[in-house]
Amino acid sequence: MFNVSLNKNDAIAGSGGSARIDELGKYKGTITLAKVYEVKSKAVFVQINFETDAGQTARLSMCTQSKEGKPTFGAKQLQAIMACVKVKALNAVEKEIEDYDFEIGKMAMVNRHVYPELIGKKIGFILYRHDQTSKDGKEFFTMEIAAPFQYDTELTASEIMEQKVNPEQLPKVLANTKNKVTAAKHDADPYSSYAASASMHMQRQNDDFDSDLPF
Repeated sequence: MFNVSLNKNDAIAGSGGSARIDELGKYKGTITLAKVYEVKSKAVFVQINFETDAGQTARLSMCTQSKEGKPTFGAKQLQAIMACVKVKALNAVEKEIEDYDFEIGKMAMVNRHVYPELIGKKIGFILYRHDQTSKDGKEFFTMEIAAPFQYDTELTASEIMEQKVNPEQLPKVLANTKNKVTAAKHDADPYSSYAASASMHMQRQNDDFDSDLPF
């Protein structure tokens, strides 16, 4: 009963740091989960769970398809992530994972649609903090992606596509990135509901575009 095992996140929290990323900055680490889901409005979101090399974590959400079924800027962000980890296509598969179960109100093993191609990939992100107020007046924040970049080279997606070897864009992005404060006017918390769709398959591959990829 007196044995103690080291927990990386607890050690960070105990040293005065935060196990959750809560500040604007440049972070390098690993994608631990990539899931895709639909909210009540029929908009589609992709959630990336990210853990830095220092053990800090963030849950990053991108709306990739609007409720009208049109691609959004989040779809381009997802493409940039794919480029940075050298993945040419994503195929959603249903898998049992630990996630929040809204029926029972706590974490549980549930079936979700995930992108196996992204899980375990090393990547870097420039993240900024987005402080928000929900419709019922509650304050919360999310970490948002300003730009993904390749883990080893620190090249951005555009530099990778242009086959550049020197990472020049990242410092400029970091210098120009600011935190954001808004009142929530979107689909509330995008993690709050999932569509009861039996299957979801998203294939992100274009034959003409694929032949031009540098990897």
